[in-house]
Amino acid sequence: MKLLLVEQSDAVRARISQLFEGLSGLSVRHVSSLDQARQCFAEFNPELVVTDVQLPGGNGLDLLQFIQERHSAALTIFITNHIFYQRRCMAGGAYRFFDKSLDMEKMLQVIRELTQQEGENGQRRTVA
Repeated sequence: MKLLLVEQSDAVRARISQLFEGLSGLSVRHVSSLDQARQCFAEFNPELVVTDVQLPGGNGLDLLQFIQERHSAALTIFITNHIFYQRRCMAGGAYRFFDKSLDMEKMLQVIRELTQQEGENGQRRTVA
C-alpha cells in the first residue's frame, strides 16, 4: 500500500515515519506542505494519506477536497493536535481522525489492518 504522510513539522514527520517503518506492505513518502502533497499525487498516486490539519500553503481540508475531486479512491486519515476540526474533517469525507498526542497507536492499528487486508485480498477494504 502506498502511503503519503503530510506533516509540516520535521521532528513530528520523522517520528511518524519511523513508526511506519515497522509496518510491512507499506511504501511511504513524506512531504511538508499542501503544494508538495498535490505534486506527489501525480508521481506516487498514494492509496492512503495521513495528514495534519495545519499545513503551509493551505490546510488538510484543502487536501481532502483535492483528493476527493481527483483521486477519490485514496483514503484520508487526519492526525492532528487541532481536535476541534474533527467534525469538519469527518463531515468532509475523512476516513479517520486521530489526536496526534493521544492516538498514535490507534492510527497505526488502522493502517496495519488496511495493509493486512490488502495483502490478503489483493485489494483494499474498509476497516470497521
